[in-house]
Parts: sequence; structure tokens; C-alpha cells
Amino acid sequence: MKIYATDPGFKSSVEAYVKLNEAVKLLQLGKENGRLVAILEKGEITPEEVEAPVRIKRSSRAELRGAEAPALSEISTEELFERMGTEDFPAILVDVRTPQEYHGLKGHIKGVKLMPLNELMYNIELLKDYKNKEIVMICEAGARSMMAAQLLIRAGFKDVRNLKGGMALWNRKGYPIEID
Repeated sequence: MKIYATDPGFKSSVEAYVKLNEAVKLLQLGKENGRLVAILEKGEITPEEVEAPVRIKRSSRAELRGAEAPALSEISTEELFERMGTEDFPAILVDVRTPQEYHGLKGHIKGVKLMPLNELMYNIELLKDYKNKEIVMICEAGARSMMAAQLLIRAGFKDVRNLKGGMALWNRKGYPIEID
């Protein structure tokens, strides 16, 4: 099979494809008439290979996060949404808005713990079980949650993330909420 491409990422894509598919050999990879070209050869495929899809294990955030990583960082609404329902979901989400905001029309993210900023200031020890785990702080737009995150860092927490744009951006993106 001969494949032509103009995408500069094609070379690494073909190499990865061949690595993931033992029945495919890369015979040639180069340029021809200004285009990238790959020549592949398919070998015999056993019935077991046809029925067993290739699974690529995605590294978790904890595996990718180095020992020297900063204790405080931001998380985008997109990243948090993509990680929902996966094994790589943060250990806890903490919403520091008022109860009125939390139960209001903008709702809250499923599974979040309500701990208004004024309560968090005096009860940080309630989160002590998460001191070395990923914690995401949430508020309306990101300012109060950043203050809450800084309080946790001062108390020795190692992996605190602020939801960039807060619930305002989460709602604008149309991500799921709960209202109760």
C-alpha cells in the first residue's frame, strides 16, 4: 500500500501505526515529488488479531505529573469535562460558592462538595485526606476558588487546581450540571 501525505505529522503517525499493528510492515518512508510517502505491507492477520482491538493506555495525570510540579495550577473546563467518568478524575471537586449560588439556576457539577469560602477558611482540616491528591476548586468565575486554592497550598496541600472560568464558563460551554 502506498500512502501520500502533506501533513508534517504524517511520519510519526505512520511509525506509530506500524508499531501498534504487528501485521503491517513499513517498507519505505520518504519524499516523492514534494510529498511525504510511505509504503506499507500487510501481512497475515490471525482471527485473534481481528477480534482483539488495539487499546492504547492513556497515562493518568498522576503518572505524568513530576515530583517538581507546582502545587497550584489551573484546569480548563474542557479538561475537567473530558476526565469526567474516567479513572483519571480528580480526587475531589470543591465548590466554594455560597449555598444560594450552588443551589441556584447555574447549578453545580455532579459529585462536587459544597464548602463555601468562609467555611473553608476555618475548616481546611476537613480536606486533610486529600492533602496529596488532586483537588479542583470551583467558584463562579475563578477568583474565590483561586483564593481557596492558595489557602490549601499554605496548609501544605500538594496538588490544588483552580477551574479556569469557573461555573460561568462551564455553563457557557453547555457542560452538564445538577440543580437541587
